[in-house]
Amino acid sequence: MFELVARNIACQTIVALSFFCSTLEVILALERILSSIEPHIYHLRGSSPFSLIILTVNVSLLSAYVGYSSHGLCYIKLGGVILSVVDFSTILINLFAVRFCKGRYEKMFDKATLNARYQVKEAYEMALAMRPVYFYSLVVRVRMRNDRGKSSSIVHRRHACSWELSMLFSSTLICPLTRTDTSKESIYRQSR
Repeated sequence: MFELVARNIACQTIVALSFFCSTLEVILALERILSSIEPHIYHLRGSSPFSLIILTVNVSLLSAYVGYSSHGLCYIKLGGVILSVVDFSTILINLFAVRFCKGRYEKMFDKATLNARYQVKEAYEMALAMRPVYFYSLVVRVRMRNDRGKSSSIVHRRHACSWELSMLFSSTLICPLTRTDTSKESIYRQSR
């Protein structure tokens, strides 16, 4: 009996953390778009720590609720649908962010200040760098959900945490921001 309760709490925690990461990915993709709409204002104003704390607390509470409702209240399929919608929306928002930031940078090339152009270029490069992480994250999470759906055996449930850890470590390996090759040729190849 205790093992069943501990496993249920572990599954709630895994779903909550997965939803938390997915939601923060959406927020990061949206932030890239917002930073390039009015780049000179964004550059001068900076980020507000108070609003970031409030946003993080709200996302944490929402994540805990999704984790609890999906495994604690046995709405497992609803939790999977919610996670899938958030993952797909992250990719769609990121695709839009890359296109929007690139177009915005090309449009304002000779018309804006250096800080504004730098802000938009940085938003574009960050959105482009996060694209492989979002795709890989989606593939690993869909794979993990499919493995859970095929069998309800203890083996699949015990390996759910290892899937999340492998996703975390390997996503840092494929992210272009963590690469050490910063030569001009390498940067040029990455931007093409």
